[in-house]
Amino acid sequence: MRDLKRFTADWAISVLGTLVSLVAIVATLLAGISGPMSVALGLTGVATSLLFGMMQKLNEIKEEQARAHRELDQGWTRTESALRSVTETYDFISRGANLGLFDPEVKRLAKIGQASRAEKLDHILVEQAVARVRNTLDDLSGLADGRLQLDFTYSNVLLDLMRSATTEVLGSSPAEVEDVWWQLPLYREYLEIQRSLIADRGVRISRIFISENVTPKLYDLMEIEANIGINVKWVQNRRIQKSLRESFVVIDGRIMHRTVSMSDHDDDNHFSQNAADIASYAGKFHRLLPFSQDLASVRPRT
Repeated sequence: MRDLKRFTADWAISVLGTLVSLVAIVATLLAGISGPMSVALGLTGVATSLLFGMMQKLNEIKEEQARAHRELDQGWTRTESALRSVTETYDFISRGANLGLFDPEVKRLAKIGQASRAEKLDHILVEQAVARVRNTLDDLSGLADGRLQLDFTYSNVLLDLMRSATTEVLGSSPAEVEDVWWQLPLYREYLEIQRSLIADRGVRISRIFISENVTPKLYDLMEIEANIGINVKWVQNRRIQKSLRESFVVIDGRIMHRTVSMSDHDDDNHFSQNAADIASYAGKFHRLLPFSQDLASVRPRT
């Protein structure tokens, strides 16, 4: 579209120049100047207008080329910077630094960076690859503080953590945000894991359900959990702050998992071994207790 507009403008300039030249021919004839001289003057005007249009076009082409070169230089500068970082990482690792479980994967990434640089891959391809690496690193950046964020498709990680429980599990389940979870096969597996923990290891599991009221469906769900040995309680959501209406579980006071915060509508999986996070969510559980009721006292009317 931009080229079409430029072509239209150039064509208009040429036509305008030609028309002006023709007018000049007519004017010279009317002024009594000889025919050949008039034609010569007119043709000179046409040539001048065409030459002007060509010069303008050449200037535009030069500007386009200069812009393309600038963009290419900027792209390579970004790519070189990214590859330099990978190379520095490779040099750091090659000097003997050990990153534990991360070590083989980081070395592998560094080698990929070295190979990409040696092959002189197109900077657009390299930039896309670097962007993917950067996004992954952004997700992992919280590990330095004992935190990891994963999308909802990684809910099976919660099951693996629950299997590791040895002493006590505290959790809350807001009905308005866990209704889908309760219908998934993963939830049935989650229940079976907890049943085994209670029966085989004597793990104490307490869960507080949160909702506006206790429907027959919710009561049946709470009763199923109570029947496998979970200490089940219920809190009416209007009696507590929104910040307490979260789905979370604290395992053995050493690690926690949070799925949804009603305050920020976040549906990712948040895992944390950060002491402050664990204390905060264990504290939330104990803040819910004074508002809670036992299962026997909340049976819905039939």
